[in-house]
Amino acid sequence: MINTLKGKCRLVHGFAMCAAVFAATPAWADLARDARTTRIVREEGNLIIENALQFERDRDGKAITFETGIQYSPSDRIQLLLEPVFWERQMPEDEPDASGIGDTDFTVAYLAIGAEGLWPAVVLAAKVKIPTADNREIGTGKADYSASVISGKEFGELDLNVELEYETFGSPEGEDLKNQFIYTFSLDYGLTENLSFFAEVFGNTSPVEGEDGSSAVLAGVEYDIEINKHVNPFISVEVDTDELITAKVGLEYTW
Repeated sequence: MINTLKGKCRLVHGFAMCAAVFAATPAWADLARDARTTRIVREEGNLIIENALQFERDRDGKAITFETGIQYSPSDRIQLLLEPVFWERQMPEDEPDASGIGDTDFTVAYLAIGAEGLWPAVVLAAKVKIPTADNREIGTGKADYSASVISGKEFGELDLNVELEYETFGSPEGEDLKNQFIYTFSLDYGLTENLSFFAEVFGNTSPVEGEDGSSAVLAGVEYDIEINKHVNPFISVEVDTDELITAKVGLEYTW
C-alpha cells in the first residue's frame, strides 16, 4: 500500500489525511506498511507494482484515494519505492470537497545490517515528497524531505520494528510548518497463511507553532489471496485512537 502519520499523517484543513506508505511474505501485501519495516531484502531485479483504493473516515470527514506503488530492488540490499497518488477526494464535514491528483513520494532504502542471531536488522532510508498535486486544497505545492532509521527483527510469524524519522516540510504561503521528529513502533503477526494482524504506536513533535505533538495507536487486519506467484489481491481494515478508520482494497503484481 502505498505510506502517513502512519504513512505520514498530515492535517489538511483539520482533517487528518494519511497517505498510507511491500511485503516479504504473502500475508503482508501492503507495500506502504512494509516500507516502514526492515522487510526490504529481495532478489536482485525484483519488481512489484501495487494498485490500491483506500477509504478513510474520521470525526472531521472522509476521503477516497487511488494509490500506486512501484518497488524495484537493484540489489538484495537496496529498495527503490515510487508512490504516486493518481487521484484523491477529500470530503471534510464543514468545508467544500476537494479532488485531484495527489503528491508523489520517492524513497530509497538501504539494508545496512542484516538480522543475525539476536541482533535486529537496520535499514537507512531517505524520502522526498514531490509536489505533484494539482489542487492546493490537497497538496502544499512544496517538497518535503525525510531521513529515517528502521530497526526490526522477526520471531517466527511475529515481526517487530521501530522507526525514527526526521522530516522537513516545505511551508505553503501563509503557513509555517515546523520540522518534525516522528516515531513508529509496529508489529505484524501472521495468524494464518492469508490473514495477519498488525498494530502501531506512532507520534510526532509539534507540527506548527502553538500546537503540541501528537500520538496514537492503531490496530488492523489484512487478508491476502495468493492467486499465483505473480498476482496477489488483498484487503485491510484498521482503526486508530484518533477515530480514523481506514479500509483498503489492493492488487499486487510481482516479477
